[in-house]
Amino acid sequence: MNSPNESAATPESAAATRTRPRIGRIPGSKNSAMQDRAVRTREAIIAVAAHHFDTDGYGHTSINTITHTGKFAKGAMY
Repeated sequence: MNSPNESAATPESAAATRTRPRIGRIPGSKNSAMQDRAVRTREAIIAVAAHHFDTDGYGHTSINTITHTGKFAKGAMY
């Protein structure tokens, strides 16, 4: 058992190379491709947001403005 003053048995390099777990689908899995509807939604959000950024400016465009103009759910934005 390690005392508080002893170093841990884990080498420092193992702790430094640890990465956080991947969120979402694993690349190469059978379901890794994005659904057509998701692609259309993403493209529509980008188009509406780009229009508002051009006309109103980045600082004056809100998420609510984008969602109401494009008639998206706010969850689709996130």
